[in-house]
Parts: sequence; C-alpha cells; structure tokens
Amino acid sequence: MSAIEIPQDILTEILLRLPVKSLVRFRSVSGSWNSLITSQRFVTLHLKRSVESGNSFILHRNCLMSFSGKHHWHNSNTVYSDDVESLTKGHAVDFPMDKKYCNYRDVGACNGLICFSHHSAVDSTNSPEHIVLWNPSIRTCFLVPSWRLSSEWENYICTFGFGFDSYSNQFKVVKLSYSALQILHCSSAPKVEIFVLGTNEWRTVNTYVPFVIQKHSSRVYIHGAVHWIGQRSSDQARVIVVFDVHEEVFREFEIPSGIVQRGAELALRVYRDSLCLSKILSGDLSIWVMKEYGVKESWTKKLSIHNIDSRGFNLLLGFRKCGRMLFVKDFKNLVSYDPEEENCTVIDHIQWWPPVVGFLAAFHLVESLVLLDGADGHEVQTES
Repeated sequence: MSAIEIPQDILTEILLRLPVKSLVRFRSVSGSWNSLITSQRFVTLHLKRSVESGNSFILHRNCLMSFSGKHHWHNSNTVYSDDVESLTKGHAVDFPMDKKYCNYRDVGACNGLICFSHHSAVDSTNSPEHIVLWNPSIRTCFLVPSWRLSSEWENYICTFGFGFDSYSNQFKVVKLSYSALQILHCSSAPKVEIFVLGTNEWRTVNTYVPFVIQKHSSRVYIHGAVHWIGQRSSDQARVIVVFDVHEEVFREFEIPSGIVQRGAELALRVYRDSLCLSKILSGDLSIWVMKEYGVKESWTKKLSIHNIDSRGFNLLLGFRKCGRMLFVKDFKNLVSYDPEEENCTVIDHIQWWPPVVGFLAAFHLVESLVLLDGADGHEVQTES
C-alpha cells in the first residue's frame, strides 16, 4: 500500500499549527518537508501565527558575581507561560554562545529574536565588539559581522537598536557611534550604520541625528520603530528618540514637563501594545501610557505605586499581557503584581542580589523559525 500524498497547501496548513520543536524534528521526514519548513515563506507565515497567539516570556539573567575576591559569571534563561489568569514556570534554555560571550547586554527583542551586545571588558570605551542575535525557540545564535573602527576617533561609544521591517520582512540592527567628546558635551552628528539580517556587512546611512543617546539608554521596539530615552542636542531636553525601521529616519516624541522632572528616573516600557514610560521619583513609581501613538497630548497616568522600596520592589521588569506588572521583590523573588488589587503572587525564586555588573531582563517571547540552519542565508551556531 503506497503512502498517501498530502496536497502541499493542506500540509502547509497542518505544519503551521505545530510548535517549533516539532517542526525541527519533522525536517527529517523527507527532503520536501525540510525544504518546506525552512522556506522563507513558511518561516514568515509561522512567525505571523506565533505573534498573534504568543503568550510567554523569557527571563534572562546575566551577572558577574564577586565571592571573596573571586569573580564568576552566572547566566540563566527561563521560559514562563503567561496565561490571562496564571503565570507558570516552564523550561530553561541555554545560550549557545554563553561560554564565549559572557559580558553582554540586551539591545532589544522582536518577532522571536533577542539581540545582545557583547563587551570585551566590564565597561570599556570602544566597546562593544560584537552583536549576537539569539533565537531561544530553536536555541540558535548568529554573530553579526564586525564593523570598521572609526580612524578619526580615539575613543567612541556605540548605542544600538533592534527591530523588524514588516514591509521588506527584514530584521535590522541600527548603530549610532558617538565620539567620547560628543557624549560629554551632548553634541550630535553621530555616525549611523545599519545591519540587515541576510546581508554580510554594515552600511552607512547619511542622516542627521540631533540627539544624544547614551550607551545603556532605555529602549523598546513597538509600532515598527525603535524608541530610546535621549537628549535633544540643542537644549539638552530629554525626549523619546524614534527610529523608523522601514524608512530609516529619526524623529522625536516630546515628553510632557509633568513627567520629566529633575531627578526622575525614566524608562520605556510596552503596556498592552502601547508605548509607556515608567517614572521613579522620591521612591514613588508612576506609569504613563501614550494612548494615541505619537500624540504628546495623549500621555495619561495609568497608575502610581508609593514607597516601592518599603514594599520590597527592587526592579520593574515590565508588564504581562494582562497588564499585571513583573517585579523582582526582596532580591529573591519574581512576582506578578496586580495594581488594582494591590497584591503580589510569587512566580519563582530567582535569588537576584546586586551583582558586580550584569542585568536582568524579561522579553516577550514568540516561537520563530528565523535562523533555522541558515534559512536566511547565514551560518549560525546552535546548542551543542
């Protein structure tokens, strides 16, 4: 009895509903299945479905601890399932390049990929030296080609952003290089370069950028653009610097004076698909949401939490899809906080105490086949 031949369109619809773990395994069924699963069209369609139904996040912990004068890097990544009513701990995910690239920070995450910048030293100028793209769903990394160092600057500082161009279906990394003097005097005119996944080199973009964005400035990707907290060069006012990933142009969103106060600590967030700002001032945390994207007058205070230190809240990681907040509490617990009911639910024990250097970040995660065995034309490094 011969095997039943499944029509290509029906087979595609069946496979699109499967998780990436199954799809990676099913590539070995036949050559035609492998060609289908690794095709750009299938990768794009599967990603679209994942974005629409994604309900998980990944907690990335990277820090350099000091014990009796000895230093030790500790890295861990845990995936959590984020349902409307509950949030449960899932599985751990190894970072394939972990042993080689320890001192790295997040640049951003979108559509299943997380972008990291790697530094050769704890906090050296002329760093970072590498950009790494990581797909935790298939545990695959891609090392972005290095760039030419500017011969005219002895010391320079790089700021990065990462996003997705939905028009051309391309992932892009943008790099702004400032001389140390530009950062010191808040003067503009950085060198702007862009790397597109699927190419082999950085290209220079001739555009005027009248902003200074610090190396570790808060940033998010939303509505097809990368957003940073930056400063306007003309008057040093704090603004939200916006980079349109498709048009490859910069603009700004003004922050109302009621939010920008002396001594206020500002950070960009995403709240239920809206751009938002978290503000900490005198121990009080407030959340502001831009209800109408790009409209200054639409900034609205969503909530306030007084005396966050006395409540044991050490770090706001972001928001769940249901709107509840993710905090590190008492340096040892990952908690979900309901601002309406004012109660906390412990999700996991993470033992996060202040490290020598490092960071803790939570990324919304969608399953993606991007970087699957060089499906985009690149060699990648997978977990051994």
